[in-house]
Amino acid sequence: MTKVSSVPFLETERQKTNESLTAERDKTNESIDSARQQTEIKTNKSVDAERLKADKIALQSRAEADAFRKDEFKTLRNDEKDERKKSDARLLEERFEADKAIEKERARIDAAMARERDLKDTLITTLLDQERGQTDQNLQAERSQTDSQVHKSSNLLTDEIADHTKTKVTLTSRDEFLAIVSHDLKNPMGAVFSCSEMLLSETVANIDPEIRPWIELIKRNADTALRLINDILEIERLAEGKLNLNLQPHDIDQVLKQCIEDFTFAASAKKIVLTFELSKISENVLCDCDRIKQVISNLIANAIKFSFEGGSINLSAAAVDKEIVITVCDSGPGIPEEKKKMIFNKFAQLGTKDRTGLGLGLYIAKMFVEAHSGHLWVKSEFGKGSQFSFSLPRIKTKK
Repeated sequence: MTKVSSVPFLETERQKTNESLTAERDKTNESIDSARQQTEIKTNKSVDAERLKADKIALQSRAEADAFRKDEFKTLRNDEKDERKKSDARLLEERFEADKAIEKERARIDAAMARERDLKDTLITTLLDQERGQTDQNLQAERSQTDSQVHKSSNLLTDEIADHTKTKVTLTSRDEFLAIVSHDLKNPMGAVFSCSEMLLSETVANIDPEIRPWIELIKRNADTALRLINDILEIERLAEGKLNLNLQPHDIDQVLKQCIEDFTFAASAKKIVLTFELSKISENVLCDCDRIKQVISNLIANAIKFSFEGGSINLSAAAVDKEIVITVCDSGPGIPEEKKKMIFNKFAQLGTKDRTGLGLGLYIAKMFVEAHSGHLWVKSEFGKGSQFSFSLPRIKTKK
């Protein structure tokens, strides 16, 4: 078998394949030789038996004829006996010639059978060699193709490792940059927000009505910037595994009520009816209240953001088996089926025109819920609103 050059780590396996193939072919040759010998022995025995049977019949027939002629000879006259002796001599000569002819014919048949066997052996060997040659050729072609693919994959892997190293360095620098920017921006932006909030408070008098809208604009943008910075910081904490939960028992109705109060003004600005149903849950929920409020607030903010003016949003909680399930249901446009799976991904945004955030809200909410050993999901039919729900483990504690 022709040896195909290959990468080193394939040589051992290919050597095993070659040895196995050679052993299999030797075994096949032995089986063919054994079958051929058995067939020849069986054929020879059959021919010998038929010839022996024919000879026996011929001898018996001749013996019967000789006995008849002997008995008949006794009844002949003397002149007829002389003629019979001549006839017997001719008969013996004819029998001798017949035996010679039979032996000659049998020798010719034996030679013909031997030639036929040799021809069959040659034909089988030729066909077997052709088939094995084609197998070797196919195996060589396949190995050459494999070598080509392995070399190509190896080169691609080398390039990918190099690119990964570059990307890792880039990402490390980017993460460090984002962390520095987030921390350094949060303090001055927080000061801007606090100052604008103080200027708009009732304790500050004599604010020019023409200036108030500009201060409100400053406050809104500072608030947006702070939320974006907080999202970046949360992603950093999640990535570094530094998310620590302050688990305490809380009345879930009170938590939901506080979230509703925080969004009353935003909902009324779009004429959206914001409702809340008492859960009638008899026990407290063990959770990090700030994190869970952040999850609920994120869901309510998204519902207000995507709901049509004059729509409705309902917030509820219920005990389901061993879980507490909190649900935010809106009458918005719904979510297309193909986008349901991606909305919880990092930097996911439903529309290309939606640039009021980084697309981190639902991702962070999902991480917070999963950190509580819960899960977050959505049910939505396009054009008929959405229902976001998340679960928390139900741990029975008295209120």
